[in-house]
Amino acid sequence: MKGPSTTFINQFIAFDQPFEIRGHIAVRIRVYPYTYDSTTGSYSILKNAIIRISSVGSEVELGGVKEDKILASLLVNFQQVKNAVLKAVPRLMKTAGYSLLSQGQWYEIPVTTSGIYKLTQSVLKSAGVPVDQIQMNTIRIFNNGGTELPQDPRAPRPQELIENSIYIYDANGNNKFDPEDYIVFYGRSPREWAYNPATKTYSHYLNHYTEANYYFFTFNGNPSKRMQVIPSIQSSAVIQPTTFQGKIFQEDETYNLLSSGKDWFGTELKPAIGSTDQSTAIFVNKLLGLDPDSNITYRFRVVARSDQYNYFQVSENATGTQLGTVSIPVVYYNDDQGNFANESPVTTFVGPGNLPDGRSALKFVFNSSSSTASGYIDWYEIFYRRQFSAVNDVLDFTSPDTTGIVKFTVSGFSSDSIDVFDVTDFSNVSVITPLSVQSGSVTFAVQVSSGAPHEFYAVGPNGYLSVSKVTPVNNSNLRGQTAGADLVIITPPDFIDQANQLANFKQSFDGLKTQVAVTTQIYNEFDCGIPDPTAIRDYLMYLYNNAATQPSYVLLLGDGTYDYKNKVASLPEYVPPYESDESLSQIGTFASDDYFVQVKTPLMFSPIQMSIGRLPARSVADAQAMVNKIIQYESKPDFGPWRNLVTFIGDDGPTSGGNDDRDLHTTQTEILAETYTPSELDKRKIYLALYPTTISTLGRRKPEAAADIINQINQGTLVVNFVGHGAPDIWSYTHIFETAVTVPQLVNKNRLTLFVAATCDFARYDDPLDNAAAEQLTAKPDGGGIGVISATRVVYSSQNSYFNNTLYTFLFNRDSQRNPERIGDAVFQTKQTTYSLNDIKYQLVGDPSVRIALPHYRASVDSLNGYALVTVQQIKALDKLDIKGTIYHPDNSVWSGLSGTGLMTVYDSDRKVLVPQWGIYYNFPGSILFRGSVSIVNGRFDAKTIVPMDISYSNSNGRIELYFQA
Repeated sequence: MKGPSTTFINQFIAFDQPFEIRGHIAVRIRVYPYTYDSTTGSYSILKNAIIRISSVGSEVELGGVKEDKILASLLVNFQQVKNAVLKAVPRLMKTAGYSLLSQGQWYEIPVTTSGIYKLTQSVLKSAGVPVDQIQMNTIRIFNNGGTELPQDPRAPRPQELIENSIYIYDANGNNKFDPEDYIVFYGRSPREWAYNPATKTYSHYLNHYTEANYYFFTFNGNPSKRMQVIPSIQSSAVIQPTTFQGKIFQEDETYNLLSSGKDWFGTELKPAIGSTDQSTAIFVNKLLGLDPDSNITYRFRVVARSDQYNYFQVSENATGTQLGTVSIPVVYYNDDQGNFANESPVTTFVGPGNLPDGRSALKFVFNSSSSTASGYIDWYEIFYRRQFSAVNDVLDFTSPDTTGIVKFTVSGFSSDSIDVFDVTDFSNVSVITPLSVQSGSVTFAVQVSSGAPHEFYAVGPNGYLSVSKVTPVNNSNLRGQTAGADLVIITPPDFIDQANQLANFKQSFDGLKTQVAVTTQIYNEFDCGIPDPTAIRDYLMYLYNNAATQPSYVLLLGDGTYDYKNKVASLPEYVPPYESDESLSQIGTFASDDYFVQVKTPLMFSPIQMSIGRLPARSVADAQAMVNKIIQYESKPDFGPWRNLVTFIGDDGPTSGGNDDRDLHTTQTEILAETYTPSELDKRKIYLALYPTTISTLGRRKPEAAADIINQINQGTLVVNFVGHGAPDIWSYTHIFETAVTVPQLVNKNRLTLFVAATCDFARYDDPLDNAAAEQLTAKPDGGGIGVISATRVVYSSQNSYFNNTLYTFLFNRDSQRNPERIGDAVFQTKQTTYSLNDIKYQLVGDPSVRIALPHYRASVDSLNGYALVTVQQIKALDKLDIKGTIYHPDNSVWSGLSGTGLMTVYDSDRKVLVPQWGIYYNFPGSILFRGSVSIVNGRFDAKTIVPMDISYSNSNGRIELYFQA
């Protein structure tokens, strides 16, 4: 954790950007009690203010909006606006209906290479498709393009599966799929090119989530969508290009330098040192059809991690042509929040096209005076003028960016059986005819317009690609399930039994309408089979806009990793996380499940619209353990004073880097405990500065503090709150919590703890090579936690403290029936109040619909020695105490039907404890003056005791507490 520099406020009142929350437009108003003038060094104090807000441009309508306690807690004027919601307007994803996949037989065809595919009867038959039942004129193929879904929820996207045009060859016209029959369709790889009409250039793209694009095949329903015919134009006024834009790219995804974010990098290079030389990479490519009289354009991006001057030398090794050098800014190895590495801008060099045998050998040499430096090739593109000559009976080419009739002649085919397809629009591929064919060459002409070059495939008999695999797709109809639910559980197929078990429990025990959705069904319906995390967001957006009951809670049941394509591990991507675009800045990169419930505006623009949590199960056993713990925690809790206890752990000052944070984390913890924690809760403080330090070969350690933490968790504590330095598997540089040591010792199965860790990385659940503490605590079947609220990445200390304090203003709230707050509601309200990049990194590892296990009922002390407690009463050693009180129902009526026993504790006044090295005193609970059983008769209790001799005389308040079990 790092602390940003202090800023001074120069205005009394500030308005944040308006945002939508559950059908209302809200705005945060920040009121500052003083301002500071840096020029004069003077302060001004705000004495009073009148704030008026008017809304312009948003239409509202009156509606029967139900009481919403969340909104009521967030909006200061909720009672005035609760019935005036944003007027419903046609919007993206507001398209309730049904899924095409809800009926019929469906099959999936993966495509990794772009081209014209021929789907034969034999391929389908070998895959188990009942070809004898197929009516040829009803064959339909669907695909959504293979690109990533737009991250901005306001951007256009497919509203359903997109039907693609196909060509059907039915040899005898009998409408049956005979052995000689086949289907032709255009298949597009998820690695392709996009054209920018403004710059008149192509740039490559890939899909971060898949190497395969998926085509869905069905039959015996509606008629097929056939390829339309585009007539070849007969005209003399034509443009006749002799070459077109040839292009090659390579982008390897081998290294993710921070194990975070979407960007992966390719070949790693090291500076040449002594006899070891790993500084050079050469990429050889045959530039098919190269026009040797034209230039070649090389475009690339490289990355380096070096604390000293470094640069890449780039050359065309085939001709020895030096293309140029690119230097990369240095990084600072000890900086744990800045850039871990730096990337070059996209760089372009131009070289001659006279390559021997048309073969390019693009050479990169990495140079640095730092022996620990590393360089990486992110990607490169090669552009050249290519002749219209087919290779292996196929040519993929584009028209020039111009307006007019363009005439093409393509040669080099094995026969005169040639077809030409216009694939510019992937879903509306057309056939060019008639063609002029002679001696293995084809000529045709079409009309084109500037700004939109056409893409064509000319294909001979041997140029068609074959389908590699056909697999069944199960029917689903998520789009038709619009009744809605309070809680949506999203699970992979592996954990469907556990998801259904939890859903049934939630509905029967808690009255929560619950809906289970399987990830594969979401991918199929919302992105044609591609496992894009945005498909999950779009599904939730669909429910939010269409369901009769809008979801309030989302539970992701399954682990996810930043390694979408299993580059570093083979762990299944059960429920993928959202990874940031930023992948090099240690403070800027993140993983966040908030993305899935940000259904109005892009992430970081405004707060989330639903509560979300994740159970990061890696196996069926994990999933079952997590579900069992939730059911146990909510339905069969272990009663006892532990449910009223919050344990606060404050880090000490020294760090491993020789720095000293002094009292920073302890004071933050003290403010949290004394200012933001309800006074009726018990507090146990474990401040590391007050524990002895031992020095070993492993470093500074505080074994007594570590033992106290384990013991307290095992005895039971409602919440454990840590503030300080952390990592995925430890708390503090003294290792007071160490996953491998601490977690196995936790045996609090019936007294599960909610962990809140205001620290870095403790909830980093998305690393496939590590099982973070938050994951282990929630998965441990015989103890650990009911949930963890912590950060997935590096975070700032001051912002952590603000988040922690804000969370505590909501976490211990109750509704009108004294039902404790749902954990997800507390996090949701916190993120409506504060929503920065730092806050986005904080995640709930757990079920958001779980209510924290606060005691449900209320008791009050009515009198002490016959005097009402509205007046201060002093007590002394050996005084007799007569304590009377009452037990209440949630509606505040006396519980006259209750008789039994309770546990009463009388505490001395708080004591001040000095941390000598800082000269700071902290509050600690006073000693116990009395603890014993008291009788409860008809909702009343009367306890008598004598004050012991060792009472303090601090002239401050003591504390009386009664814990009773109904």
